[in-house]
Amino acid sequence: MQFKGWEIGISESLAMVILIGFSVDYVVHLSADYMHSAHETRHEKIKQAYTEMGVSILSGAITTFGSGVFLFGGEMVFFNKFALLITSTIALSFFVSMMLFGALMHAFGPEEGFGNVNCLGGDKKK
Repeated sequence: MQFKGWEIGISESLAMVILIGFSVDYVVHLSADYMHSAHETRHEKIKQAYTEMGVSILSGAITTFGSGVFLFGGEMVFFNKFALLITSTIALSFFVSMMLFGALMHAFGPEEGFGNVNCLGGDKKK
């Protein structure tokens, strides 16, 4: 929005509120599948997350990105702005979740009790 010289008005504020959910959705789905995996190693956990959730994430990204592309044909300024915001958010979110997040979980993710954040109210092992 800064590069386009847009001021934050009603349409931009509305779009930002909607896009907050889109920007974290894919990472949340991958991390939930990773954490609920019965596998022990990071490699197997992220492989399962990609196998089980990757298809759904890719399908969701394609359909949402595609719907954003059609908004570029709208005549109202709101539709053009929302089209740019949604397509760029979906593209960036998809690549960050599938490339960066997956790589970080493969390298540093919780494994066999290591990396679990139990101090935030999770299960406490005795």
